[in-house]
Amino acid sequence: SSSVEAQELDGIQYLSSDGPARRVWKENSDLVVQTRSGDTEFETFWARVSTDKLNSVVVAPIRIGEDVLGVLTVYQSSTHAWAFEDLQKIEFFAEAVGAVLHHVEEEQQLRTLAKQLEQAMKSREIIEQAKGILMAKYAYSAETALANLTKVSQDKNIRLRVLAQDIVDKVTRQNGEGLPSA
Repeated sequence: SSSVEAQELDGIQYLSSDGPARRVWKENSDLVVQTRSGDTEFETFWARVSTDKLNSVVVAPIRIGEDVLGVLTVYQSSTHAWAFEDLQKIEFFAEAVGAVLHHVEEEQQLRTLAKQLEQAMKSREIIEQAKGILMAKYAYSAETALANLTKVSQDKNIRLRVLAQDIVDKVTRQNGEGLPSA
Protein backbone atom coordinates (compact mmCIF):
# COMPACT_ATOMS: atom_id res chain seq x y z
CA SER A 1 0.00 0.00 0.00
CA SER A 2 1.25 3.43 -0.88
CA SER A 3 -0.51 5.48 1.80
CA VAL A 4 -1.75 5.14 5.34
CA GLU A 5 -5.34 5.42 4.10
CA ALA A 6 -4.83 2.65 1.54
CA GLN A 7 -3.26 0.45 4.22
CA GLU A 8 -6.23 1.10 6.48
CA LEU A 9 -8.69 0.18 3.70
CA ASP A 10 -6.71 -2.96 2.89
CA GLY A 11 -6.78 -3.85 6.59
CA ILE A 12 -10.56 -3.42 6.76
CA GLN A 13 -10.99 -5.88 3.89
CA TYR A 14 -8.59 -8.32 5.48
CA LEU A 15 -10.10 -8.17 8.95
CA SER A 16 -13.71 -8.28 7.77
CA SER A 17 -13.02 -11.00 5.17
CA ASP A 18 -15.14 -8.86 2.88
CA GLY A 19 -14.43 -6.49 0.05
CA PRO A 20 -13.57 -6.46 -3.62
CA ALA A 21 -9.83 -7.09 -3.12
CA ARG A 22 -10.59 -10.14 -0.97
CA ARG A 23 -12.89 -11.51 -3.68
CA VAL A 24 -10.35 -11.08 -6.48
CA TRP A 25 -7.71 -12.73 -4.31
CA LYS A 26 -9.80 -15.65 -3.03
CA GLU A 27 -11.81 -16.37 -6.18
CA ASN A 28 -9.11 -15.66 -8.77
CA SER A 29 -11.53 -13.31 -10.50
CA ASP A 30 -10.92 -10.63 -13.09
CA LEU A 31 -10.90 -6.86 -12.74
CA VAL A 32 -13.49 -5.61 -10.24
CA VAL A 33 -14.92 -2.09 -10.24
CA GLN A 34 -17.12 -1.25 -7.28
CA THR A 35 -18.86 1.90 -6.15
CA ARG A 36 -20.52 2.42 -2.82
CA SER A 37 -23.89 3.54 -4.19
CA GLY A 38 -26.20 0.59 -4.70
CA ASP A 39 -23.56 -2.05 -3.93
CA THR A 40 -25.11 -4.86 -1.93
CA GLU A 41 -22.30 -7.32 -2.54
CA PHE A 42 -19.84 -5.79 -0.06
CA GLU A 43 -22.13 -4.18 2.52
CA THR A 44 -19.93 -5.15 5.47
CA PHE A 45 -16.91 -3.54 3.85
CA TRP A 46 -18.70 -0.32 2.88
CA ALA A 47 -20.26 -0.03 6.36
CA ARG A 48 -16.78 0.11 7.92
CA VAL A 49 -15.52 2.89 5.65
CA SER A 50 -16.57 6.53 5.85
CA THR A 51 -17.91 8.18 2.69
CA ASP A 52 -15.29 10.93 2.86
CA LYS A 53 -12.52 8.29 2.52
CA LEU A 54 -13.89 5.92 -0.09
CA ASN A 55 -16.70 5.70 -2.62
CA SER A 56 -15.11 3.80 -5.48
CA VAL A 57 -12.53 1.05 -5.81
CA VAL A 58 -10.86 -0.83 -8.66
CA VAL A 59 -9.11 -4.15 -8.03
CA ALA A 60 -6.95 -5.81 -10.67
CA PRO A 61 -5.44 -9.25 -10.13
CA ILE A 62 -1.67 -9.61 -10.30
CA ARG A 63 -1.17 -12.97 -11.94
CA ILE A 64 1.59 -15.35 -12.77
CA GLY A 65 -0.01 -17.60 -15.32
CA GLU A 66 -3.45 -18.47 -13.98
CA ASP A 67 -2.57 -17.94 -10.32
CA VAL A 68 -3.41 -14.70 -8.53
CA LEU A 69 -0.26 -13.68 -6.69
CA GLY A 70 -1.69 -10.47 -5.30
CA VAL A 71 -3.96 -7.58 -6.19
CA LEU A 72 -3.55 -3.99 -7.25
CA THR A 73 -6.20 -1.96 -5.48
CA VAL A 74 -6.88 1.66 -6.37
CA TYR A 75 -9.14 3.60 -4.02
CA GLN A 76 -11.01 6.82 -4.84
CA SER A 77 -13.05 9.09 -2.61
CA SER A 78 -15.25 10.29 -5.47
CA THR A 79 -18.03 8.16 -6.98
CA HIS A 80 -17.75 6.82 -10.52
CA ALA A 81 -14.17 8.01 -10.68
CA TRP A 82 -13.00 5.68 -13.40
CA ALA A 83 -12.87 6.41 -17.11
CA PHE A 84 -12.40 3.44 -19.43
CA GLU A 85 -8.81 4.53 -20.10
CA ASP A 86 -8.11 4.57 -16.34
CA LEU A 87 -9.31 0.99 -16.04
CA GLN A 88 -7.15 -0.06 -18.97
CA LYS A 89 -4.08 1.56 -17.37
CA ILE A 90 -4.76 -0.11 -14.02
CA GLU A 91 -5.22 -3.48 -15.66
CA PHE A 92 -2.09 -3.00 -17.78
CA PHE A 93 -0.05 -2.02 -14.73
CA ALA A 94 -1.24 -5.11 -12.83
CA GLU A 95 -0.28 -7.29 -15.82
CA ALA A 96 3.15 -5.61 -15.97
CA VAL A 97 3.72 -6.23 -12.26
CA GLY A 98 2.75 -9.88 -12.79
CA ALA A 99 5.21 -10.14 -15.69
CA VAL A 100 8.01 -8.66 -13.58
CA LEU A 101 7.23 -11.01 -10.68
CA HIS A 102 7.16 -13.95 -13.11
CA HIS A 103 10.57 -12.90 -14.43
CA VAL A 104 11.94 -12.62 -10.88
CA GLU A 105 10.55 -16.07 -10.03
CA GLU A 106 12.14 -17.59 -13.14
CA GLU A 107 15.45 -15.90 -12.35
CA GLN A 108 15.39 -17.34 -8.82
CA GLN A 109 14.66 -20.79 -10.23
CA LEU A 110 17.57 -20.46 -12.66
CA ARG A 111 19.90 -19.38 -9.86
CA THR A 112 18.80 -22.36 -7.77
CA LEU A 113 19.37 -24.67 -10.73
CA ALA A 114 22.81 -23.15 -11.35
CA LYS A 115 23.76 -23.72 -7.70
CA GLN A 116 22.50 -27.31 -7.88
CA LEU A 117 24.47 -27.92 -11.08
CA GLU A 118 27.58 -26.39 -9.53
CA GLN A 119 27.18 -28.66 -6.49
CA ALA A 120 26.63 -31.65 -8.77
CA MET A 121 29.82 -30.84 -10.67
CA LYS A 122 31.77 -30.52 -7.42
CA SER A 123 30.26 -33.79 -6.20
CA ARG A 124 31.18 -35.52 -9.42
CA GLU A 125 34.76 -34.25 -9.15
CA ILE A 126 35.09 -35.57 -5.59
CA ILE A 127 33.51 -38.90 -6.55
CA GLU A 128 35.90 -39.23 -9.50
CA GLN A 129 38.84 -38.53 -7.17
CA ALA A 130 37.63 -41.20 -4.72
CA LYS A 131 37.20 -43.65 -7.60
CA GLY A 132 40.76 -42.92 -8.70
CA ILE A 133 42.05 -43.57 -5.20
CA LEU A 134 40.26 -46.94 -5.06
CA MET A 135 41.46 -47.82 -8.56
CA ALA A 136 45.07 -47.03 -7.61
CA LYS A 137 44.97 -48.73 -4.22
CA TYR A 138 43.03 -51.90 -5.16
CA ALA A 139 43.56 -52.11 -8.93
CA TYR A 140 39.79 -51.73 -9.47
CA SER A 141 38.25 -50.79 -12.77
CA ALA A 142 36.32 -47.50 -12.82
CA GLU A 143 33.04 -49.44 -12.75
CA THR A 144 34.12 -51.61 -9.80
CA ALA A 145 35.36 -48.58 -7.86
CA LEU A 146 32.03 -46.79 -8.38
CA ALA A 147 30.07 -49.94 -7.50
CA ASN A 148 32.04 -50.29 -4.24
CA LEU A 149 31.56 -46.62 -3.36
CA THR A 150 27.84 -46.92 -4.04
CA LYS A 151 27.49 -50.10 -1.96
CA VAL A 152 29.34 -48.65 1.03
CA SER A 153 27.31 -45.45 0.72
CA GLN A 154 24.07 -47.42 0.80
CA ASP A 155 25.20 -49.82 3.52
CA LYS A 156 26.30 -46.98 5.81
CA ASN A 157 23.38 -44.76 4.76
CA ILE A 158 25.56 -41.79 3.87
CA ARG A 159 25.56 -39.76 0.71
CA LEU A 160 27.97 -40.88 -1.98
CA ARG A 161 29.46 -37.37 -2.13
CA VAL A 162 30.12 -37.38 1.64
CA LEU A 163 31.75 -40.82 1.50
CA ALA A 164 33.91 -39.78 -1.45
CA GLN A 165 34.96 -36.58 0.35
CA ASP A 166 35.91 -38.62 3.43
CA ILE A 167 38.12 -40.91 1.30
CA VAL A 168 39.80 -37.98 -0.45
CA ASP A 169 40.33 -36.17 2.86
CA LYS A 170 41.84 -39.27 4.49
CA VAL A 171 44.29 -39.81 1.62
CA THR A 172 45.17 -36.11 1.59
CA ARG A 173 45.98 -36.21 5.32
CA GLN A 174 48.03 -39.42 4.93
CA ASN A 175 50.04 -37.98 2.05
CA GLY A 176 50.97 -34.77 3.83
CA GLU A 177 48.28 -32.16 3.58
CA GLY A 178 49.44 -28.73 2.56
CA LEU A 179 52.37 -29.81 0.39
CA PRO A 180 53.10 -27.32 -2.36
CA SER A 181 51.52 -28.23 -5.67
CA ALA A 182 53.41 -28.45 -8.95
